[in-house]
Amino acid sequence: MSGQVTGGVVAMKARGLVRTLGSGEAAVRVLDGLDFDLSPGKTHAIVGPSGCGKSTLLYLMGLLDRPDRGEIYIGDLELAAASDEVRTRARNASLGFVFQFHFLLSEFSAMENVMLPMAKLGGKSREEMEQRAVGLLDKLGLADKARRMAHQLSGGEQQRVAIARALANAPAILLADEPTGNLDERNARQVFEQLQGVAHELGQAVLMVTHNPGLAEQCDRILRMRDGRFT
Repeated sequence: MSGQVTGGVVAMKARGLVRTLGSGEAAVRVLDGLDFDLSPGKTHAIVGPSGCGKSTLLYLMGLLDRPDRGEIYIGDLELAAASDEVRTRARNASLGFVFQFHFLLSEFSAMENVMLPMAKLGGKSREEMEQRAVGLLDKLGLADKARRMAHQLSGGEQQRVAIARALANAPAILLADEPTGNLDERNARQVFEQLQGVAHELGQAVLMVTHNPGLAEQCDRILRMRDGRFT
């Protein structure tokens, strides 16, 4: 099975991705020639057994690792073989990340945590950053918690702040690695529904690795992996 989309706009695509880990007799081909497209405004779930290549694919699409062979595009820009400087710029401008653990700075407020990626990218005044941060928190039901310190928020609220932070620079693509894996069922469902709602509203392409079959079934597209390929 191919991960390509037939027709329509593509936010990000990969062609012929190969990634081998280890060397000599211990070498394992973790990804075996994957083709993959992400559609804007859609949530894509990648599911499969441990060791099938899900996280490796996520790291490649996040420009945190390079394939041994293959191409990765955001728009017309090929990034698998691009310089570190070009890849870093593309990562900061076009990609947002949500992980299983929120990694918020506990001594900062929710608003300040969301402002951090904007401050790193530059180009906005503090007032503009505050307005955008509060606006994103409002979309995620946290406008009244914007000035509350991160450690004063519940687990579900902290993860929603992490989603707002990932959206801070209006990335075209949001990459999520088990984004609800550290939450109970009720909070997991709420966080996912808000993540999906924001993606649909703002047009972000979401790529989510998950072991939660219930959440995967709610995504717009499910891709099942085994032994470095889609099945």
